[in-house]
Amino acid sequence: PSVSDGIRKSTEPLTMEKLLALFDRPKNLPYVQSPPVVLSDGKTTVRLSVRLGDEAKGSPSFALERAKLLSLSQGEAGEWLIEARPVSDANEDALTVTYDESSIRIPLTVAQPLSEKQLGDLKVLTDKTFALFLKERGTKDAPRYDLNGDGKRDYLDDYIFAANYLAGGGKIPAPDKQPAPAALTRDAAELLGVGPQIGR
Repeated sequence: PSVSDGIRKSTEPLTMEKLLALFDRPKNLPYVQSPPVVLSDGKTTVRLSVRLGDEAKGSPSFALERAKLLSLSQGEAGEWLIEARPVSDANEDALTVTYDESSIRIPLTVAQPLSEKQLGDLKVLTDKTFALFLKERGTKDAPRYDLNGDGKRDYLDDYIFAANYLAGGGKIPAPDKQPAPAALTRDAAELLGVGPQIGR
């Protein structure tokens, strides 16, 4: 599941700490995104390192949902290296990798960049304004801080605000400190909803 899905499915009130914790990805995933959070300004690129299981045969195919593929190569350890540019103002994207008779869908953590106009009286992204943003939600008829302009204040606005906060200097490790992707084990495959060929 994507980060935004995790926020949507949360059943408890989200504090700043709990919301940011949802951006931490499990350690056993067979891919690493760098940078961990990307703002879809139409210029910034995202890099992915994807490691398939040893049983994968042949060359996989890669399909992006809301991004342009810029480069694709294979690293020295056999991992696949992908660089892409998300389309402007995308708040969701994914890479689908298909090989043999299986496929995996890798959600990318991307979010639209926020302007001063969208932030309104918050003006800046700080711990203090983060708390105010979470508290002040407005009403159904007059939502407050509707960041994506869909006429409602919901989980997606929380995701966009938190993503911008992190991309502006938050608490996710810098790209050069990101761990290498794990092998695609059965547990990781089940987490990603991979087809039946994996782990057999």
